[in-house]
Amino acid sequence: MSYVVLARKWRPMTFADLVGQEHVAKTLGNAIQLGRVAHAFLFTGVRGVGKTTSARILAKALNCATGPTVTPCLTCPQCLEIAQGTDLDVQEIDAASRTGVDDIRELQETLAYRPTRDRFKVFIVDEVHMLSNNAWNAFLKTLEEPPAHVKFIFATTEVNKVPVTILSRCQRYDFKLIDVATIQQRLSYVLQQEGLTAEEGALQILARESAGSMRDGMSLLDQVIAWSGGDAITTAAVARALGVAETAALMGLVRALVSGDAARCLEIVHELTDSGHDVAHLSRDILGLLRDLVVARVAPTSRGLLALPEAEVAELKTIAGEAPSADDLSRLHLVFAKATEEILESPLPRASLEMALVRVARRPPLLAIDDLLRRLGELEGRLEAARSGGGARREERARPRGKPAPSSGDPEPGDDFFQGPSYEQTVSAPARFEPAAPTFQAPPQPAFQAPPQPAFQAPPQPTFQAPPPRAPEAGPAPARPSFASEAAAFGTPMGTQPAVFTIPASVLAKANGQVESEDFDGPPPSSRAEPPRSKPPASHPAPAPRPAVPSGPPPILDPNAPELLEYARFVDQLRQRNSRLSSLLERVALFAFDATRLAVHVDPQSFEGNLLFDADTRKTVEAALIDLHGPDAKFELVEGARDERAPTLALLANRASVARSSELDEKVRKHPLVAVLVSSLAAEIRDVRVVSEASTETLSEMLLRTREEAAKASGADGDAAAP
Repeated sequence: MSYVVLARKWRPMTFADLVGQEHVAKTLGNAIQLGRVAHAFLFTGVRGVGKTTSARILAKALNCATGPTVTPCLTCPQCLEIAQGTDLDVQEIDAASRTGVDDIRELQETLAYRPTRDRFKVFIVDEVHMLSNNAWNAFLKTLEEPPAHVKFIFATTEVNKVPVTILSRCQRYDFKLIDVATIQQRLSYVLQQEGLTAEEGALQILARESAGSMRDGMSLLDQVIAWSGGDAITTAAVARALGVAETAALMGLVRALVSGDAARCLEIVHELTDSGHDVAHLSRDILGLLRDLVVARVAPTSRGLLALPEAEVAELKTIAGEAPSADDLSRLHLVFAKATEEILESPLPRASLEMALVRVARRPPLLAIDDLLRRLGELEGRLEAARSGGGARREERARPRGKPAPSSGDPEPGDDFFQGPSYEQTVSAPARFEPAAPTFQAPPQPAFQAPPQPAFQAPPQPTFQAPPPRAPEAGPAPARPSFASEAAAFGTPMGTQPAVFTIPASVLAKANGQVESEDFDGPPPSSRAEPPRSKPPASHPAPAPRPAVPSGPPPILDPNAPELLEYARFVDQLRQRNSRLSSLLERVALFAFDATRLAVHVDPQSFEGNLLFDADTRKTVEAALIDLHGPDAKFELVEGARDERAPTLALLANRASVARSSELDEKVRKHPLVAVLVSSLAAEIRDVRVVSEASTETLSEMLLRTREEAAKASGADGDAAAP
């Protein structure tokens, strides 16, 4: 006798043997006990989950000599012949090979005859979704009102292809995927009955690779038994026989990912791929293990969430504990899940896998938002304290290293956010006097130490040169602290010789609120003789002052205005010289344009305003304007808030593009050929996408074309309205 594979040899014979589909077995068993068996059933699910097996069990339960019964005897002729597929009253039809309407009519002719021996005529139609539409239509009436002695059982893997008119005439049973633990238990039972032994890890790999299909699991078990030659089945043997990665290698790879060891990840991938492992299969295994890693971290006590042996679960928890947080593990899974899609579609899958592992392993650390906000708050508080406590901080800057600080509230030299200059350091940046918080930069100290002064002698105050008198400005001047008071607040470190400084009149005038735009570049040389010193460059140069420009609202120009067309021509000519400036001028509103003047309206707070107020940018635009329109042409800016009603060239171009797309959409929908296709196919136009090459039309050409089309449209409307 020829060998019978395990999938057939251990096929379930009763509802009690049907594993993984308890909901189906219970429903059918109750229907038989209550005498409420329907005339048509539809079994749907993926391959190898028990659809045809359940159909045969139902046929045996209905036709058993002791039935109808939930537990067929399996010894009567009916049960034996149904199990062997030789019962004349139970016919199994392959719809994949008998798809036509003639096959259905031939079947219908036999329905009127009663069973030769059994209680019911049962027709099991496998792959029923393969029937043609005409065959389904011929089947409708028979399926709705079949003879009392006829039962139909349909099986399909693609229920979405079955017409709804058929679905409404059947009782539908959805067969689910069988979980890994159930498949593992069934494989272990079969091995015990066959007198073989296997490691738990080997059965785990077999159950995982079966992907929810019991038949696939039995087929893989047959293959592994043949590979091992009847010896004990080990985990390594299963991995080599099926061409999958061993669990130890996957665990090592995941551990390297968590610890950030990119080199180790590449070494493991090299070993696995050189051994012949499929890269796509390896990527899916890594992704599944990363999921288990997240589960082991966030739900360590939920054993049912991990379908793995106890040893692997313990190792996963150890690896998960090495990660900084559960969010970091979740990010690992998210990033690698996106990379897996690229790996499956890549022409070089191994390289894509390696680069994905490197990116994941070299990920930057996560920073909590609360921590960032806390650090920003601390920085803001220290900066606020630095602005408010001017005198104390100046003493801290002037105090030599090693001297104790008078207050603990000021930043220390080793602080993360601020480090003040030491006594030996010179001035590193110019002191800039702000009206709200005037400050004073310490002058450079002499290179030598003078004899110490008595403790009771007060240091002399610096002397200043008074500024020239200036007439007071109109209106009340804001109260500002004087420069002299700031200088008096500045102390001299103990044990050093005080220095006398001469302050320029402009600096003193600014400190008293008389100068608005002049910056203080540091103290002048001391009046006493001292060695010459080089002044370090300023680290923060003052920004160039913004030119005074007129302000006002932008004019709401008509899109057909002639100056807009001239402006568009100028921008087109400028694009040949400088595309960046032309793109900039497209997004600002035109204020005025004639033979000698081009004025544009800009918002100084906008991106365009920040660039156009730059002196170099204005010079470049004006040079191009002079070259194109003569030496008398001037370029001007008008400052004001942006008005959405003021048309820009970019806005007009966008409107023209939208109108063009709408016009092409309407033409496509009204095309005679499209109308014929819609009517003949009973179709519906959901969307029209216009694919065109990049346009070479300039802005001026676009404005002219838009005006011509608007004129034609208005003329056509006038003709249509005329009597």
